[in-house]
Amino acid sequence: MDNTEIKEGKLNNVFETSFDWKQCRKEKFIQQKLEQNDPLYFGLFYEEMKEAVPDLMIDNFSHFAIEKLIQCCNDEQCLALLQRLAGAISLGACQKHGSFSVQALVDTLHTPAQIYTLVEAMRQDIMRIITHASGHFVVLRMLQRFPYQSTKFIDDAIVANVAQIGTDHHGLRVVKAVLAVRRPAELTRLFKQVARLTMKLVENQYGNYCIQSVLDVAPPAVRTNIKVKMEGKYMRLSK
Repeated sequence: MDNTEIKEGKLNNVFETSFDWKQCRKEKFIQQKLEQNDPLYFGLFYEEMKEAVPDLMIDNFSHFAIEKLIQCCNDEQCLALLQRLAGAISLGACQKHGSFSVQALVDTLHTPAQIYTLVEAMRQDIMRIITHASGHFVVLRMLQRFPYQSTKFIDDAIVANVAQIGTDHHGLRVVKAVLAVRRPAELTRLFKQVARLTMKLVENQYGNYCIQSVLDVAPPAVRTNIKVKMEGKYMRLSK
């Protein structure tokens, strides 16, 4: 592949090239061309690569190219990439390279249409994503970037599955993140569920940290409720 071929519009194998960097004159050919901000290069790369977003995101090398492409996109183009990815977002988020790529995409989203599309896609498999080693990082990024109304579905999943998420290593990190970014009034349902399941959580290697995190931020009535649940069991719990 050379510049002449591209200038003449003969580029028709970006997809294959991004999977095998050895076909490029330079190892990071696509990234370098995108960094030049040449609209011709970008247009050619975008039109072909958008057709294979899920596959490119999880490849060892091509995820770098798609992340660079995302940085160059306008709002409409980002939305189009997200729509291509939506049906396979769980696959992308729950894969080590794909997780970075989805996070890169999340960082660019800010319009209501973009955020709505992301939320609806994530909602379908949110439990798996929250408790996955790579997937939970996407959830953490969403909690950092978007307001309560856009990410409330994450809270809904946690409240409905406190026992499972609170006793999972990765799920615990998401619970802690929720506790850190929410106002007390937004945590009422979570406090209630954690208090109800105090003994199940406190006797688990991860769940006990969930209890401790809630005790750090919960109002006095909730803290008292949790402590009452543990009364008479402190000797057993300390072993």
